[in-house]
Amino acid sequence: MRGRFIFFLGFLFFATTLVGQGLKGWSVESSLLYGKIIKHTPKINFPVDHVSLGGELAFKWNTYGRKAWEEHQRYPTLGLNFLYYNIGERSTLGQAVAFFPNISIYLFRKEKLDFNFQVGTGLAYLTQHFDRLENTTNNAIGSNFNNITSLKFIVGYQLSPKWHLKGGFNFTHFSNGAAQLPNFGINIPAAQIGVKYFPSPVAKADYQHYDISKKAVKKWGMSMHLKLAYREHISIGGPKYPIYIASLGAFYHTTKVNRFLAGFEYEFNRSVYNFGLHVTEFTTKAEARLGASRILAFAAHEFLFGRWSIQLQAGTYLGSFSYLTNFIIYNKLHARYYFPAIGKPKTKFYVGICLKSHVADAEYIALGFGAAL
Repeated sequence: MRGRFIFFLGFLFFATTLVGQGLKGWSVESSLLYGKIIKHTPKINFPVDHVSLGGELAFKWNTYGRKAWEEHQRYPTLGLNFLYYNIGERSTLGQAVAFFPNISIYLFRKEKLDFNFQVGTGLAYLTQHFDRLENTTNNAIGSNFNNITSLKFIVGYQLSPKWHLKGGFNFTHFSNGAAQLPNFGINIPAAQIGVKYFPSPVAKADYQHYDISKKAVKKWGMSMHLKLAYREHISIGGPKYPIYIASLGAFYHTTKVNRFLAGFEYEFNRSVYNFGLHVTEFTTKAEARLGASRILAFAAHEFLFGRWSIQLQAGTYLGSFSYLTNFIIYNKLHARYYFPAIGKPKTKFYVGICLKSHVADAEYIALGFGAAL
């Protein structure tokens, strides 16, 4: 029932937007998904021999140059997708209902054929999760509400100006970021096929072009942020502990809408601090603070879309391996919103959300704020 209510609100929002802004550039896309869960860790208890079947309804906005950044990013498509997935065996894994904002970046584009990469993240409701009495087999999902992260590589073919055929590869990840254990997460690679309808197609003559250089005026800058996450640790149903994250880095603009970043992060995991003292792994509070602290080096690439951005980050842990950290490489997916620049030097403050994982295992979902100058 909650999933249907969320779907209805999303549909009402987009229907109102369509009426208010006109139909040019808007489209509706319907897709079918056929996949199967990957058993990405041997610790998963349930079998993965069932097929995962899904359906997706998407409302898309094809940019065509209302702002200069749209041309610089090759006129990306913005969307809001509603997803239904029959994940697997009904009593153990159940179904998922989700919605997630997303952006499609075109890697190849001709008159009738295109190839794009889509990334999106949002909220999912899963009908089944771990239960000590009724569902002990599902140790991948610990709560009904979860994050969904979706990655796609999609080929499109224009059947007519109003109708496009779409197909490609889809990867979906469900996880609560260890906010509630167990949380190994569910990963579903899938084939996808669908159709896309444009009520008022964007013609070639509609695309606007700007006599503005794509080269960045300011090449170098600094970025910093503070974030906070919560997660359970070791004990299912136990208390939730904070993780404090701070970052400092430098960036280099390759263009106005793309930049590389490199720097260092600091994390303090309160659950590691408490657990280490409890099991006498640490003998003093100072030793526990050191064991619960991590220094990380990272590199990242940020794609700028007006005031929004998507950042892909990878890094490693420095120094002696932190207590209860068992994989040296990590990756993060950031979504950020930048406020208008203020002060001298010009500073852009931002708020954002990020998902941290080690390959396919999510560690946390964090909210935070920062500044770029």
